[in-house]
Amino acid sequence: MVLCCNYLYVYICRFKIIEMAFINELKKYLTTKFIAGIVLGGIAGYAYYYFIGCSSGSCAITSNPYNSTIYGIVAGGILFFGKKKEESE
Repeated sequence: MVLCCNYLYVYICRFKIIEMAFINELKKYLTTKFIAGIVLGGIAGYAYYYFIGCSSGSCAITSNPYNSTIYGIVAGGILFFGKKKEESE
């Protein structure tokens, strides 16, 4: 029984280490510039639907506010994507 618990403990510890490494790596990419790009892209996508949109329903992106907003979010995320610069001492 103790052997099984030791293996389980090692597995949980390894999972925590992997989880912490993933979170630290994710923090490098989720910059305020990237998040601002996503927000501004979503606003721009919805504004494009609202002001320009397609009233006939035949346009794939602009006929639906959800599609145009998601398209704007993706475009803003790609436009403002960047990795944080490492601090050099």
